[in-house]
Amino acid sequence: MIYSERLIIKKMTLQDVYKFKNWESHESPLFSDYNFDEDSDREIEEWFLWKTSNPRNIYFTIFLKEVPIGYISFKNVNKRKKSAVLGIVIESGKVEKGFGKEVLYRMLNYYFYEWKFEKLYLDVARFNIRAISLYEKMGFKKYSSRIQLYQNREFDLNEEKYRDLRNKFKIILGNKFFYVDKMVLYRNTFDGVVKCISNFKN
Repeated sequence: MIYSERLIIKKMTLQDVYKFKNWESHESPLFSDYNFDEDSDREIEEWFLWKTSNPRNIYFTIFLKEVPIGYISFKNVNKRKKSAVLGIVIESGKVEKGFGKEVLYRMLNYYFYEWKFEKLYLDVARFNIRAISLYEKMGFKKYSSRIQLYQNREFDLNEEKYRDLRNKFKIILGNKFFYVDKMVLYRNTFDGVVKCISNFKN
């Protein structure tokens, strides 16, 4: 087990995933991909196998007082290149409470200083402004971008509430695409983040 100030992080099990179906869903269709919609035992088991059957993917469950509130993953783990791809999901009802920042900081310490890996990648939708802000605070830097087809038909980009996000999308031949930024964090960059946080606490 891995401990942070308020959380416990441990290797994901099927029993953990059964409890994910109690999570609240995101109200915004922009973040529907983060919802856990699997309901039956079969769907949950298939989801678990889909995520964990690849030996190069390592998933951890995030617990708050023995209740799972999210998960974090290191995918495409390459021990030779000392690299992987990060993924993190926090239940909607626990967002904006500092849990994402807490677990990410703790797991980056684990990744760089216990596993002794050298670099970590991630992909993030450009409209996910909150996540990008957190990643940048941890030292991640954008180094490339691409567009990807947006398949959620419930999302209407013309609604006024999405006005500030329109430049995060691109319409091509009537199809809606969104920008995805690839980011990278190197261990020596994270060293600087750790020093800054340590100095702030002192």
